[in-house]
Amino acid sequence: MEYLTILISICICLPATTLSQSYSRADNEALPKKRGHQEKLNQLNSLMRFQGDQCSMLLNVQDFLLDLYNDNRRYKKKTAKLQKTVDKMANEMKQLREIVDQLRSGKMNIGGRSQADSGYLYDQSPTSVRGGQDTSQIMRIVHEMTDHSRNMTHAMLSRTEHKYRVLERKMDNLQEISRQEANRFRSKEAEIRKMREENHKKARELVKQQDTIVDMEKRIHWLESTANRGNDIAISRGDSACPEGFLRYARSCYRFGNTTVTWLKAEETCQSLDPRAHLVGVESKEENDFLIAYRKYNAEKWSSSFFWSGGNDLHNEGTWTWVGTGKPLTFTFWLPGEPNSFHQHQDCMYFTGDGEHRWDDWNCHSLKINYVCEIILEGTN
Repeated sequence: MEYLTILISICICLPATTLSQSYSRADNEALPKKRGHQEKLNQLNSLMRFQGDQCSMLLNVQDFLLDLYNDNRRYKKKTAKLQKTVDKMANEMKQLREIVDQLRSGKMNIGGRSQADSGYLYDQSPTSVRGGQDTSQIMRIVHEMTDHSRNMTHAMLSRTEHKYRVLERKMDNLQEISRQEANRFRSKEAEIRKMREENHKKARELVKQQDTIVDMEKRIHWLESTANRGNDIAISRGDSACPEGFLRYARSCYRFGNTTVTWLKAEETCQSLDPRAHLVGVESKEENDFLIAYRKYNAEKWSSSFFWSGGNDLHNEGTWTWVGTGKPLTFTFWLPGEPNSFHQHQDCMYFTGDGEHRWDDWNCHSLKINYVCEIILEGTN
Protein backbone atom coordinates (compact mmCIF):
# COMPACT_ATOMS: atom_id res chain seq x y z
CA MET A 1 0.00 0.00 0.00
CA GLU A 2 1.37 3.46 -0.95
CA TYR A 3 0.84 4.96 2.51
CA LEU A 4 3.28 2.53 4.08
CA THR A 5 6.12 4.33 2.28
CA ILE A 6 5.29 7.38 4.34
CA LEU A 7 5.64 5.48 7.58
CA ILE A 8 8.94 3.95 6.43
CA SER A 9 10.38 7.34 5.45
CA ILE A 10 9.36 8.79 8.82
CA CYS A 11 11.02 5.96 10.73
CA ILE A 12 14.39 6.77 9.13
CA CYS A 13 15.00 9.49 11.70
CA LEU A 14 14.12 7.41 14.75
CA PRO A 15 17.64 5.89 15.37
CA ALA A 16 19.06 9.41 15.38
CA THR A 17 17.04 10.29 18.48
CA THR A 18 19.19 7.87 20.45
CA LEU A 19 22.46 9.56 19.45
CA SER A 20 22.42 11.79 22.49
CA GLN A 21 21.90 8.74 24.68
CA SER A 22 24.87 6.88 23.10
CA TYR A 23 27.17 9.75 24.10
CA SER A 24 27.84 8.23 27.49
CA ARG A 25 28.65 9.91 30.73
CA ALA A 26 32.06 8.22 30.69
CA ASP A 27 32.93 10.07 27.44
CA ASN A 28 32.09 13.44 29.00
CA GLU A 29 34.08 12.63 32.14
CA ALA A 30 37.10 11.59 30.04
CA LEU A 31 37.25 15.00 28.33
CA PRO A 32 39.05 17.91 30.03
CA LYS A 33 36.98 20.99 30.62
CA LYS A 34 38.51 23.24 28.01
CA ARG A 35 36.63 26.11 26.51
CA GLY A 36 36.98 25.15 22.85
CA HIS A 37 35.94 21.57 23.47
CA GLN A 38 33.01 22.68 25.67
CA GLU A 39 31.72 24.87 22.84
CA LYS A 40 31.74 21.90 20.49
CA LEU A 41 29.91 19.84 23.09
CA ASN A 42 27.30 22.60 23.38
CA GLN A 43 26.89 22.66 19.59
CA LEU A 44 26.55 18.88 19.56
CA ASN A 45 23.91 18.98 22.30
CA SER A 46 22.02 21.72 20.41
CA LEU A 47 22.02 19.62 17.26
CA MET A 48 20.80 16.61 19.25
CA ARG A 49 17.96 18.64 20.79
CA PHE A 50 17.04 20.00 17.35
CA GLN A 51 16.97 16.49 15.95
CA GLY A 52 14.82 15.31 18.83
CA ASP A 53 12.32 18.14 18.16
CA GLN A 54 12.21 17.34 14.46
CA CYS A 55 11.64 13.65 15.12
CA SER A 56 8.83 14.52 17.54
CA MET A 57 7.25 16.62 14.81
CA LEU A 58 7.54 13.75 12.36
CA LEU A 59 5.90 11.42 14.85
CA ASN A 60 3.00 13.87 15.05
CA VAL A 61 2.88 13.94 11.26
CA GLN A 62 2.83 10.14 11.28
CA ASP A 63 -0.14 10.13 13.67
CA PHE A 64 -1.94 12.66 11.48
CA LEU A 65 -1.29 10.54 8.38
CA LEU A 66 -2.62 7.47 10.12
CA ASP A 67 -5.79 9.40 11.04
CA LEU A 68 -6.17 10.50 7.42
CA TYR A 69 -5.62 6.96 6.25
CA ASN A 70 -8.31 5.67 8.63
CA ASP A 71 -10.70 8.44 7.53
CA ASN A 72 -10.09 7.47 3.94
CA ARG A 73 -10.94 3.85 4.72
CA ARG A 74 -14.15 4.93 6.44
CA TYR A 75 -15.11 7.07 3.42
CA LYS A 76 -14.51 4.13 1.13
CA LYS A 77 -16.72 1.91 3.29
CA LYS A 78 -19.47 4.55 3.27
CA THR A 79 -19.13 4.89 -0.51
CA ALA A 80 -19.41 1.13 -0.96
CA LYS A 81 -22.47 1.05 1.30
CA LEU A 82 -24.01 3.92 -0.63
CA GLN A 83 -23.33 2.13 -3.91
CA LYS A 84 -25.12 -0.96 -2.58
CA THR A 85 -28.10 1.24 -1.63
CA VAL A 86 -28.12 2.76 -5.13
CA ASP A 87 -28.00 -0.70 -6.71
CA LYS A 88 -30.86 -1.84 -4.49
CA MET A 89 -32.90 1.24 -5.44
CA ALA A 90 -32.14 0.59 -9.10
CA ASN A 91 -33.46 -2.96 -8.76
CA GLU A 92 -36.57 -1.68 -7.03
CA MET A 93 -37.04 0.91 -9.78
CA LYS A 94 -36.69 -1.80 -12.37
CA GLN A 95 -39.32 -3.88 -10.63
CA LEU A 96 -41.57 -0.82 -10.39
CA ARG A 97 -41.18 -0.16 -14.11
CA GLU A 98 -42.15 -3.76 -14.83
CA ILE A 99 -45.29 -3.32 -12.68
CA VAL A 100 -46.13 -0.10 -14.52
CA ASP A 101 -45.63 -1.77 -17.89
CA GLN A 102 -47.89 -4.61 -16.82
CA LEU A 103 -50.47 -2.10 -15.65
CA ARG A 104 -50.29 -0.34 -18.98
CA SER A 105 -50.68 -3.55 -20.94
CA GLY A 106 -53.38 -4.92 -18.64
CA LYS A 107 -51.38 -8.14 -18.13
CA MET A 108 -50.72 -7.86 -14.42
CA ASN A 109 -52.29 -10.62 -12.32
CA ILE A 110 -54.06 -9.43 -9.20
CA GLY A 111 -55.41 -12.17 -6.94
CA GLY A 112 -54.86 -14.75 -9.72
CA ARG A 113 -56.80 -12.76 -12.34
CA SER A 114 -55.68 -10.41 -15.08
CA GLN A 115 -57.10 -6.97 -15.74
CA ALA A 116 -58.90 -8.36 -18.72
CA ASP A 117 -60.73 -11.11 -16.76
CA SER A 118 -64.54 -10.54 -16.47
CA GLY A 119 -64.24 -6.90 -15.43
CA TYR A 120 -62.54 -7.83 -12.11
CA LEU A 121 -60.20 -4.88 -12.07
CA TYR A 122 -62.98 -2.66 -13.24
CA ASP A 123 -65.21 -3.71 -10.38
CA GLN A 124 -62.47 -3.66 -7.66
CA SER A 125 -60.59 -0.48 -8.68
CA PRO A 126 -61.50 3.19 -8.24
CA THR A 127 -62.97 5.10 -11.11
CA SER A 128 -59.76 7.07 -11.67
CA VAL A 129 -57.89 3.85 -12.28
CA ARG A 130 -60.57 2.58 -14.64
CA GLY A 131 -60.19 5.82 -16.54
CA GLY A 132 -56.38 5.35 -16.81
CA GLN A 133 -55.60 8.58 -14.90
CA ASP A 134 -54.08 6.92 -11.83
CA THR A 135 -51.52 5.05 -13.95
CA SER A 136 -50.12 8.31 -15.32
CA GLN A 137 -49.90 9.73 -11.84
CA ILE A 138 -47.98 6.65 -10.62
CA MET A 139 -45.60 6.96 -13.55
CA ARG A 140 -44.97 10.62 -12.80
CA ILE A 141 -44.29 9.85 -9.13
CA VAL A 142 -41.93 7.02 -10.13
CA HIS A 143 -39.98 9.30 -12.47
CA GLU A 144 -39.75 12.01 -9.83
CA MET A 145 -38.49 9.52 -7.26
CA THR A 146 -36.01 8.14 -9.77
CA ASP A 147 -34.67 11.59 -10.67
CA HIS A 148 -34.47 12.64 -7.04
CA SER A 149 -32.65 9.44 -6.08
CA ARG A 150 -30.26 9.80 -8.99
CA ASN A 151 -29.50 13.42 -8.17
CA MET A 152 -28.99 12.63 -4.49
CA THR A 153 -26.71 9.71 -5.36
CA HIS A 154 -24.63 11.80 -7.76
CA ALA A 155 -24.32 14.58 -5.21
CA MET A 156 -23.15 12.20 -2.50
CA LEU A 157 -20.70 10.53 -4.85
CA SER A 158 -19.34 13.89 -5.99
CA ARG A 159 -18.94 15.06 -2.40
CA THR A 160 -17.21 11.83 -1.42
CA GLU A 161 -14.87 11.94 -4.44
CA HIS A 162 -14.02 15.58 -3.67
CA LYS A 163 -13.11 14.74 -0.07
CA TYR A 164 -11.10 11.76 -1.28
CA ARG A 165 -9.13 13.94 -3.72
CA VAL A 166 -8.50 16.52 -1.01
CA LEU A 167 -7.23 13.79 1.29
CA GLU A 168 -4.97 12.44 -1.44
CA ARG A 169 -3.47 15.89 -2.04
CA LYS A 170 -2.86 16.32 1.69
CA MET A 171 -1.27 12.89 1.88
CA ASP A 172 1.01 13.70 -1.08
CA ASN A 173 2.04 17.01 0.51
CA LEU A 174 2.75 15.37 3.83
CA GLN A 175 4.70 12.61 2.13
CA GLU A 176 6.87 15.16 0.35
CA ILE A 177 7.42 17.07 3.60
CA SER A 178 8.37 13.81 5.30
CA ARG A 179 10.91 13.03 2.57
CA GLN A 180 12.45 16.48 2.85
CA GLU A 181 12.65 16.27 6.63
CA ALA A 182 14.14 12.78 6.48
CA ASN A 183 16.82 13.98 4.05
CA ARG A 184 17.60 16.94 6.26
CA PHE A 185 17.81 14.71 9.32
CA ARG A 186 20.15 12.33 7.53
CA SER A 187 22.38 15.28 6.68
CA LYS A 188 22.34 16.50 10.28
CA GLU A 189 22.99 13.00 11.53
CA ALA A 190 26.07 12.73 9.30
CA GLU A 191 27.35 16.06 10.65
CA ILE A 192 26.74 14.95 14.23
CA ARG A 193 28.45 11.62 13.58
CA LYS A 194 31.46 13.42 12.13
CA MET A 195 31.63 15.77 15.11
CA ARG A 196 31.37 12.82 17.52
CA GLU A 197 34.21 11.03 15.72
CA GLU A 198 36.36 14.16 15.91
CA ASN A 199 35.55 14.60 19.60
CA HIS A 200 36.33 10.94 20.33
CA LYS A 201 39.61 11.25 18.45
CA LYS A 202 40.57 14.33 20.43
CA ALA A 203 39.46 12.63 23.63
CA ARG A 204 41.68 9.64 22.86
CA GLU A 205 44.59 11.98 22.17
CA LEU A 206 43.99 13.80 25.44
CA VAL A 207 43.75 10.53 27.36
CA LYS A 208 46.97 9.36 25.70
CA GLN A 209 48.67 12.61 26.70
CA GLN A 210 47.39 12.20 30.24
CA ASP A 211 48.72 8.62 30.33
CA THR A 212 52.08 9.90 29.08
CA ILE A 213 52.13 12.57 31.78
CA VAL A 214 51.23 10.03 34.47
CA ASP A 215 53.92 7.66 33.15
CA MET A 216 56.50 10.44 33.15
CA GLU A 217 55.50 11.42 36.69
CA LYS A 218 56.01 7.82 37.80
CA ARG A 219 59.36 7.72 36.05
CA ILE A 220 60.44 10.98 37.70
CA HIS A 221 59.31 9.63 41.06
CA TRP A 222 61.31 6.46 40.47
CA LEU A 223 64.39 8.44 39.43
CA GLU A 224 64.05 10.68 42.48
CA SER A 225 63.67 7.70 44.81
CA THR A 226 66.70 6.06 43.18
CA ALA A 227 68.73 9.22 43.59
CA ASN A 228 67.69 9.42 47.24
CA ARG A 229 69.11 5.95 47.74
CA GLY A 230 72.46 7.22 46.52
CA ASN A 231 72.39 5.25 43.24
CA ASP A 232 73.59 7.29 40.26
CA ILE A 233 72.08 6.59 36.83
CA ALA A 234 73.94 7.82 33.77
CA ILE A 235 74.87 6.77 30.25
CA SER A 236 78.61 6.39 30.13
CA ARG A 237 80.64 8.33 27.57
CA GLY A 238 83.69 6.12 28.00
CA ASP A 239 84.88 7.10 31.48
CA SER A 240 87.08 4.93 33.65
CA ALA A 241 84.17 3.18 35.39
CA CYS A 242 81.91 1.98 32.53
CA PRO A 243 82.67 1.40 28.84
CA GLU A 244 81.00 3.70 26.33
CA GLY A 245 77.32 2.86 25.76
CA PHE A 246 76.83 1.21 29.16
CA LEU A 247 74.41 2.57 31.76
CA ARG A 248 75.76 3.19 35.24
CA TYR A 249 73.47 2.20 38.11
CA ALA A 250 74.61 1.68 41.68
CA ARG A 251 77.78 -0.42 41.51
CA SER A 252 77.30 -1.98 38.05
CA CYS A 253 77.29 -1.04 34.38
CA TYR A 254 74.45 -2.26 32.16
CA ARG A 255 73.96 -2.57 28.42
CA PHE A 256 70.40 -3.26 27.17
CA GLY A 257 70.64 -5.20 23.91
CA ASN A 258 67.89 -4.69 21.33
CA THR A 259 68.74 -7.57 18.99
CA THR A 260 66.97 -10.93 19.36
CA VAL A 261 69.38 -13.82 19.96
CA THR A 262 69.59 -17.11 21.87
CA TRP A 263 70.95 -17.20 25.45
CA LEU A 264 74.34 -18.53 24.34
CA LYS A 265 74.64 -15.87 21.62
CA ALA A 266 73.62 -13.15 24.10
CA GLU A 267 76.38 -14.18 26.52
CA GLU A 268 78.86 -14.26 23.63
CA THR A 269 77.76 -10.74 22.60
CA CYS A 270 78.24 -9.39 26.13
CA GLN A 271 81.80 -10.84 26.20
CA SER A 272 82.55 -9.23 22.84
CA LEU A 273 81.52 -5.80 24.20
CA ASP A 274 83.83 -6.07 27.20
CA PRO A 275 85.68 -9.05 28.72
CA ARG A 276 84.19 -8.15 32.10
CA ALA A 277 80.60 -8.23 30.78
CA HIS A 278 78.21 -11.14 31.23
CA LEU A 279 74.46 -11.57 31.09
CA VAL A 280 72.99 -9.73 34.05
CA GLY A 281 72.86 -11.31 37.49
CA VAL A 282 70.13 -10.00 39.79
CA GLU A 283 71.30 -9.82 43.41
CA SER A 284 68.48 -7.77 44.99
CA LYS A 285 64.91 -6.54 44.62
CA GLU A 286 66.19 -3.01 43.93
CA GLU A 287 68.27 -4.22 41.01
CA ASN A 288 65.37 -6.31 39.70
CA ASP A 289 63.05 -3.27 39.93
CA PHE A 290 65.60 -1.13 38.10
CA LEU A 291 65.88 -3.53 35.16
CA ILE A 292 62.09 -3.86 34.83
CA ALA A 293 61.47 -0.12 35.19
CA TYR A 294 64.10 0.85 32.62
CA ARG A 295 62.70 -1.63 30.12
CA LYS A 296 59.15 -0.44 30.79
CA TYR A 297 59.86 3.28 30.50
CA ASN A 298 61.70 2.74 27.23
CA ALA A 299 59.32 0.11 25.86
CA GLU A 300 59.19 1.65 22.39
CA LYS A 301 62.88 0.86 21.88
CA TRP A 302 62.75 -2.90 22.27
CA SER A 303 62.21 -5.47 19.53
CA SER A 304 61.04 -8.07 22.08
CA SER A 305 59.04 -7.88 25.29
CA PHE A 306 61.26 -10.63 26.81
CA PHE A 307 64.97 -10.43 27.69
CA TRP A 308 67.65 -12.87 28.84
CA SER A 309 69.37 -12.75 32.23
CA GLY A 310 72.45 -14.71 33.33
CA GLY A 311 70.57 -17.27 35.40
CA ASN A 312 71.07 -20.93 34.34
CA ASP A 313 71.37 -24.52 35.56
CA LEU A 314 73.46 -25.80 32.65
CA HIS A 315 76.11 -27.37 34.87
CA ASN A 316 73.86 -28.96 37.48
CA GLU A 317 70.17 -29.54 36.79
CA GLY A 318 68.07 -27.76 39.38
CA THR A 319 70.92 -25.67 40.79
CA TRP A 320 70.56 -22.14 39.43
CA THR A 321 73.55 -19.80 39.35
CA TRP A 322 74.54 -16.52 37.66
CA VAL A 323 76.83 -16.94 34.66
CA GLY A 324 79.00 -13.94 35.56
CA THR A 325 79.81 -14.85 39.16
CA GLY A 326 78.83 -18.51 39.45
CA LYS A 327 76.96 -17.61 42.64
CA PRO A 328 73.62 -19.25 43.47
CA LEU A 329 70.45 -17.17 43.42
CA THR A 330 69.82 -15.33 46.70
CA PHE A 331 66.91 -13.25 45.38
CA THR A 332 64.24 -14.77 43.07
CA PHE A 333 61.26 -13.48 41.15
CA TRP A 334 59.97 -16.65 39.46
CA LEU A 335 56.50 -17.14 38.01
CA PRO A 336 54.32 -19.52 40.08
CA GLY A 337 55.35 -23.10 39.34
CA GLU A 338 58.68 -22.07 37.79
CA PRO A 339 61.35 -23.12 37.09
CA ASN A 340 59.98 -26.44 35.87
CA SER A 341 62.73 -27.43 33.39
CA PHE A 342 60.11 -28.87 31.02
CA HIS A 343 61.49 -32.16 29.60
CA GLN A 344 64.78 -31.09 31.24
CA HIS A 345 65.51 -28.84 28.28
CA GLN A 346 64.82 -25.46 29.92
CA ASP A 347 68.11 -24.37 31.48
CA CYS A 348 68.23 -20.58 30.96
CA MET A 349 66.36 -17.77 32.71
CA TYR A 350 64.57 -14.84 31.06
CA PHE A 351 62.27 -12.00 32.10
CA THR A 352 58.72 -12.54 30.82
CA GLY A 353 56.62 -9.89 29.12
CA ASP A 354 53.68 -10.01 31.53
CA GLY A 355 52.67 -7.12 33.77
CA GLU A 356 55.25 -7.92 36.47
CA HIS A 357 58.00 -9.27 34.17
CA ARG A 358 58.53 -12.29 36.39
CA TRP A 359 61.19 -14.92 35.67
CA ASP A 360 60.75 -18.14 33.68
CA ASP A 361 63.07 -20.84 32.30
CA TRP A 362 63.36 -21.84 28.63
CA ASN A 363 65.49 -23.63 26.10
CA CYS A 364 68.87 -21.89 25.75
CA HIS A 365 69.25 -22.76 22.07
CA SER A 366 65.86 -22.00 20.49
CA LEU A 367 64.30 -18.85 22.01
CA LYS A 368 65.53 -15.56 20.49
CA ILE A 369 64.84 -12.45 22.58
CA ASN A 370 66.59 -9.28 23.86
CA TYR A 371 69.19 -9.38 26.61
CA VAL A 372 70.93 -7.27 29.28
CA CYS A 373 74.68 -7.30 29.86
CA GLU A 374 76.26 -6.35 33.22
CA ILE A 375 79.73 -5.38 34.35
CA ILE A 376 80.19 -5.58 38.08
CA LEU A 377 82.63 -2.86 39.03
CA GLU A 378 85.75 -3.90 40.95
CA GLY A 379 85.55 -3.91 44.71
CA THR A 380 81.75 -4.41 44.75
CA ASN A 381 81.50 -8.18 44.96
